[in-house]
Amino acid sequence: MPARLFPAVAVLIVAMFPVAASAATVSGNVYLNNRTSSAGASKTVFLVVNGAKVDEAQTDGAGFYTTTAALSAGDRLLVFLDNESQEGTSVTVSDGTDILDLDIYDDHVVTRHDNGGALSIADMDAALDFYSDTDILYSVVAGAVTVIGGGTRLYVPGGHTFTPGNDVSTAYVEIEGTFVAGSEVITLTRDWDSSAGVFTAGTSTIRFTGTDATYDPGSSSCYNLFVELDASDDLTISGTVTVDNTLFLNGADNGSDVRTGTIDVAGDVIVGVTNGGGTALVRLTGAGSQTVSSAGGWLPHVEVDK
Repeated sequence: MPARLFPAVAVLIVAMFPVAASAATVSGNVYLNNRTSSAGASKTVFLVVNGAKVDEAQTDGAGFYTTTAALSAGDRLLVFLDNESQEGTSVTVSDGTDILDLDIYDDHVVTRHDNGGALSIADMDAALDFYSDTDILYSVVAGAVTVIGGGTRLYVPGGHTFTPGNDVSTAYVEIEGTFVAGSEVITLTRDWDSSAGVFTAGTSTIRFTGTDATYDPGSSSCYNLFVELDASDDLTISGTVTVDNTLFLNGADNGSDVRTGTIDVAGDVIVGVTNGGGTALVRLTGAGSQTVSSAGGWLPHVEVDK
């Protein structure tokens, strides 16, 4: 029987290997809390990637630091000042290349995303993982983030987006980029400033507790606004804030007021047992029926504008 001939078949075997992380530079300036003055020389900066400290550096005379790490796209990382009189933390997601402007500001937690997306609390948690240092200015417990320090601000810089995905507790919020909320509660003990940025409220609640506070919403509205300040402490509103759902006022005593500014409310207004009223104007602007109720506290000035 004649031998059968088979055509030659070329077989290409491709070995699949994970893409190795590439060496990248992570650098920036360290500033005082005014974000313009240099913190100066010999400040120690730690770099933590996915929960592991990978490098440290000292600032030069101009307050500039340089660290290196093997980074892949999607790595979560943070830099912070270690054992210094100033304290600051900046957290981001890497695109696998150099980050040359990861600045650190005293009394700030800077939320960035350098991989074309939005930073979440889950990213902040992954950057920490099991790493722990008391100089890091935030913690994540049960998916919620707490910014540590009575003078520390959660700062969303211009060109970056923060989408927390869970509750936030902080002294200050300052937004120059974009803050996209869902249904979370954002609790502050001091001031809110979104005048230079964008806040997208979703169905979230902004809740002021603690001492005298200022609320500057810029052109951004909120969904629920709860004002629950300490005894004899007041909320000062800059301009007009639009509340798309519920306004709740309940200070620790009748000396807690809402001073200056205008609150346009589309939903109900609820006043608790103690609230001192104040000189702010509350305007009822909703398209449908609205309820105003009090358990004993005072309202600021009220105007029906339908």
